[in-house]
Amino acid sequence: MAMGFFLALVSGILLGIIMARYRTVEKLLDPYMNALMSSPITALVPIIMLIFGSQFTARVVIVFLFSFFAICVNTLTGVKNADRALVEMVRSFGANDRQVTTIVALPGALPMILQGVRLSIARAVGGVLIAELMMALSGLGYQLSTYGAAFLTNYVYAVVGTITLIAWLLSEAVRLLERRLTNWSRA
Repeated sequence: MAMGFFLALVSGILLGIIMARYRTVEKLLDPYMNALMSSPITALVPIIMLIFGSQFTARVVIVFLFSFFAICVNTLTGVKNADRALVEMVRSFGANDRQVTTIVALPGALPMILQGVRLSIARAVGGVLIAELMMALSGLGYQLSTYGAAFLTNYVYAVVGTITLIAWLLSEAVRLLERRLTNWSRA
C-alpha cells in the first residue's frame, strides 16, 4: 500500500500544481481526469490484473488509482485558489512563476492538499482491500473472503473492525500532521 500511496502522493501533488499553473495543461487533461475519476475503479481491477498480473505491481497500481485523484484535485483547487493579493504582491517584488508557486501558492494550498491526503488514505485502504479480495492471495482481504465463504461471522466482523481501525488511525495521523503544518491557517 505504501508504494502505491507514495506514488499517488508525489504525482498527484506535482500534476495538480502543473494543472493549476498552466491552463493549457488543465484543459488538455481535465476531460481524462474527470472520466477516470468518475469511473468505478473497482471495475478496472480485473483489467489491471490482466495487464500487471496478480502480484505486487497490480496492487501498487490499484492503490495508486484509488488514491491519486483526491490528492490531484485538491492540490489543483488549493493552488488555483491562492490569495490573489499575495500573488500580486510577490509578483510586484519581481517573483517568477516558480517563486509564486513555492512562496504563495503551495503554502496557501497546504490545507487543501492535506485534506486530499486524508481522503485518499482511506480510499487507499479500500483499494488494498479490494485488490486482496479480487486477487485472493493474502492479507486482510483474503481473510475476509475466506471467513465470509465459511460463514464465520465473528471473524468477518473482526477483520472489518481491523480494516476500519487501520483506516481511522491513518486518517487521524494525517489530521495531526495537518494541524501541525497548518497551524497558521486557523489564526
